Amino acid sequence: MKWTQHLRLTGSPAAKPMGGKRPYLLEEQRDWLLARIREKPDLTLHALLDELAERRDVVVSCDTLWRFLKREG
Repeated sequence: MKWTQHLRLTGSPAAKPMGGKRPYLLEEQRDWLLARIREKPDLTLHALLDELAERRDVVVSCDTLWRFLKREG
């Protein structure tokens, strides 16, 4: 939206706030992912990505899964 439109709609030309905490994409899959890793600890990252897509209908990047697993320890 252009700032002039924003001014007309809100009465202020100020930009919307930026940043903030984004929700983790894999939070809803946390229990399944951790159980799957306990069940088969030698799964590769790409194999786990494939299982997420096939079994859970969740498609994320390799980096997203890596960051999730790193955060989980």
